[in-house]
Amino acid sequence: MINVIAILCLTFFLNSEVIATALQHDSIQSIKTGNHLFRTSCSTCHSIHHENIGPMLASITKKKSRTWLTRFIRNSQDVIASGDVYANLLYRNYNHVMPSFTELSDDDIHDILNYLESNSTSVINEMAMDNEIMQNSNPEILYGRQLFRQQCASCHSIYHESYGPALGSVTKRLPKAWLIPFVRNSQKVIEGGDPYALPLFNSFNHRIMVSMDFLNEEQINSILTYIEFASTLNYSPTNEMEHKESTNPVVSIDGNILHNQQGYNNSDQTFKVAIVILLISSLSVFGFILFIINKYLRREHLD
Repeated sequence: MINVIAILCLTFFLNSEVIATALQHDSIQSIKTGNHLFRTSCSTCHSIHHENIGPMLASITKKKSRTWLTRFIRNSQDVIASGDVYANLLYRNYNHVMPSFTELSDDDIHDILNYLESNSTSVINEMAMDNEIMQNSNPEILYGRQLFRQQCASCHSIYHESYGPALGSVTKRLPKAWLIPFVRNSQKVIEGGDPYALPLFNSFNHRIMVSMDFLNEEQINSILTYIEFASTLNYSPTNEMEHKESTNPVVSIDGNILHNQQGYNNSDQTFKVAIVILLISSLSVFGFILFIINKYLRREHLD
């Protein structure tokens, strides 16, 4: 009986490993598919790590819910027309109509968001941008850079997610009348039930941002001016996937991705066949063990 239980436990373990491997593979495949969809549908106007025609998208899945993002991607004008404050501010600041993507399924948008989320934490080479900032003659930008490095850089980057969200394009997502009180005392804004601050707080596991009430309004404005300028600078990414996004034209990228996608599909089919075989084998062993246990228990009962 002990041997049977041991085999049963082993079968459960093998099944859990198969399921975990399948989920991991699905996640990787989702990111690859999202990469392809992002390049063909979004990369003309958007980048993850710098502002383009539209806002920088690093940390976007933690700034807004996936439900909201799905609605906005599918038809941004409907969301704007509904009176959504966040959407209307974006529309006014960028003065561009984002095309509707009604042809994208929920799964397509889910894959795009998975791709954005997985690349939001990718650290990029910021040296080139910092050199350009240092050569800038605007004293407010330089002062803002100094303050940012002293007070903000331990938890935030402009270009990628770290302890807190990426701050790129923040001045075009939220008004300064909101940002200044939040920088000074984020917890006060969160405790007030703010519809943007509270979900953001939850997305980052209730990490408390240090109060900056020692900074005056002029100093915070300088930091925000620096962030706004730095958000627009292009970059030399260290991540190979992002490098292809930034250095190749859309048509060329699309061709490469379509070519590679065939390789993904072939390996995906092989993997799925292997998973099915493993699951069938595991279930057969599991069924056999149950049969033996049932037979054993019936014999014990008869005895």
